[in-house]
Amino acid sequence: MNRSSDQISDSSGAKRAGCVGKKPDSVSALDVSTRRTLAWVLLFCVVILSAAVGWRNAKTGNPVPNRIATGLDPNTATWFELAQLPGLGESAGRAIVAYRTERARELKMPVFKSAADLEPVPGIGIATIERIRPHLRFSAAGPTTQRTSK
Repeated sequence: MNRSSDQISDSSGAKRAGCVGKKPDSVSALDVSTRRTLAWVLLFCVVILSAAVGWRNAKTGNPVPNRIATGLDPNTATWFELAQLPGLGESAGRAIVAYRTERARELKMPVFKSAADLEPVPGIGIATIERIRPHLRFSAAGPTTQRTSK
């Protein structure tokens, strides 16, 4: 290899132009091509996975998003349905159902008549009530201890 003229000699003794110490262009093109292929494969997998999840939800007929859109009654909703509300999770959903079950035994009528009635539930504060208020509806139906999904 002759460093002064920036030419590389191959095994046959022929000289070819090139930069000393750099990889040939074909190797970097292969890296770009490989990266592009991997990106397409990853994108394909994400699309297929998203379609499978959507198909499964459509097949099972998950009613939770529809019930949230029309408003959930905290007197009859399961903890799972309540947990789907913005800012609530499993623990808050379970706390609402536990409070409702306990109080319904005493009252023999709906525990929650308005969103403000959720305030005594442990872990539910005023900010949370304001966040979920648009997603709630209240009925004057009878006892509420039937639906306590586990």
